[in-house]
Amino acid sequence: MSTGVPPALLAEIESIVLSEDGEAARYLLGRAAAADVTEAEKLAAKLAGIAMVPAAYRRFDKRLTEVWRKSSNLNYPPDDIANEVIIGAGWYAAVIATLRHLGGHPKPIVIDPAEPGGSFAVSQNPSFYLNSECTPGGPGAPWDRGLNDLNWMPGAPVQAAQISGREIPDNTVPRFVVRAALALHARIILSKVTAVQPAQGLLRVILFNGSAFYARRVYDARGIGPETDAKACDGKKILSWSQAMSLADDPGVPFRGSQRIAVVGNGKSAYCVAETALGIGPPMGWRAAADFPVRVDLYARGAPVTREKWLSNVQPRYGRLGSHLASEANPFLAHDLYVTNEAGNAVPVPGGVLVNGRLYDQVVMCTGHTEPSPLISDEAFDLIKRGGRNVARKVPGRQYYLVGPLSQIPWENPEVETGLSANPDNIVALNRYTPRVAILASQLPAATGGT
Repeated sequence: MSTGVPPALLAEIESIVLSEDGEAARYLLGRAAAADVTEAEKLAAKLAGIAMVPAAYRRFDKRLTEVWRKSSNLNYPPDDIANEVIIGAGWYAAVIATLRHLGGHPKPIVIDPAEPGGSFAVSQNPSFYLNSECTPGGPGAPWDRGLNDLNWMPGAPVQAAQISGREIPDNTVPRFVVRAALALHARIILSKVTAVQPAQGLLRVILFNGSAFYARRVYDARGIGPETDAKACDGKKILSWSQAMSLADDPGVPFRGSQRIAVVGNGKSAYCVAETALGIGPPMGWRAAADFPVRVDLYARGAPVTREKWLSNVQPRYGRLGSHLASEANPFLAHDLYVTNEAGNAVPVPGGVLVNGRLYDQVVMCTGHTEPSPLISDEAFDLIKRGGRNVARKVPGRQYYLVGPLSQIPWENPEVETGLSANPDNIVALNRYTPRVAILASQLPAATGGT
């Protein structure tokens, strides 16, 4: 099988490799050539080298966006019947598209209204560090000690561990992996799916712009839904998590001129925003020490309020935040992070925003997401097993699958026995769902359906 790169993108890759910014790609390509590898492995070397150089990465990423925008309208099925459609353009969509195409099936159509890359594509530049480490291993289930790589994507042309050796990578690493996989193995349509309707043995996919076509099989691979408090966020004084993280792409400075920042939420997203506000998030080259706020207040129910309790109770990944808290042992030690064990309610007022009666220059709402509903209505979903494992949910008698976190797979015995279930956050972890989605995508037969 060919590498599957669109000609326009392939020309750009070759141009980058030969340019001043392609030194890392040329080095890796030389090593690959010496080992007498396949064309696909040579492509992986080029992509890994491009991802390692910020200027080359940005050039490739910009060109990829242009290619998708120009080709979106060309990817509608000419006969109004698509073999397979994937809703959502994030990690799991990339897994399905890659394994289906590598398995000899036509490239699936992937539909998403936003920039392909899922939650990792909130910004082109580094804006948050991942919750999981970038381990150097290969494939495996979460309980396969010594084998599993938390950020490994089956069949992808380039892997996270090839791009970054950092223990905690930033969002640009999986963003690149997802987008590179979709570029090779999917046909992208930039739109929103509003409904999926059964129709004479097929599934009618209805888009936001009113157009529709039919599919023999649909995978609903959407991840997190709309932000809970999105309507209350004006993008200026009151920001949502995605608005705050997207500031990394702004030529200005995130939180510039803000002396007091409030972050509302008790999850990992809130911790990431607090890191950014305190200047311990991913480096943003245009920021100076004077740009950081004087004080950050974190409204997080149940969170530790002192550095000693923080360091002993919070995941080590977020340990640096603890050094910004007050110290029990030394009450006079300077600190600029305050934790309040209460939910925060933001109200805009002249001169700033009130949160529980306190005035702030800027507030970021990290209060979670509204879980998306299945797009096919009035249907029940059955758990689908492969090899004795639950891998997805499916409408009986129809080729409509819920995959990834949307499938809500309950904890299974190996996950309980090895302690994976001890951390409730792991219920939606990439390394929990990636093997399941990969099993489904690699074992399904060719899509069939029709009158």
